[in-house]
Amino acid sequence: MMLTAAVPSSSQKIDAGYDVPGIAQSVDLVNLMTYSLHGSWNDYVHHQSGLYPYYKDTGRNRELNIANYAKEHKLAGMMVWTVDYDDFHGYCHDRSFDLIKTMAETFGASTTCNL
Repeated sequence: MMLTAAVPSSSQKIDAGYDVPGIAQSVDLVNLMTYSLHGSWNDYVHHQSGLYPYYKDTGRNRELNIANYAKEHKLAGMMVWTVDYDDFHGYCHDRSFDLIKTMAETFGASTTCNL
């Protein structure tokens, strides 16, 4: 059996009520909830947990994106619910498979596998 915890990724929420070292010693896996990094409190609209900073992001909001957060905090990896939402054909960015390639590059893996 594994004991896991799902915790917020916002430092404001963590500082207000989480004993991070205590939790880390007591569980097998910690999942950071990154699905609400942005929302109705922003004065612009974009993905709630993007891979990259949005061009209108300023200050701390520039840090609220999954790839940078995972890399800067030396996390073991990133998880997505499904990869079928990836941009396989490069319609939204200048390259295909942007989600998968960004996750691989963030953690130093090779992306030369004919994607």
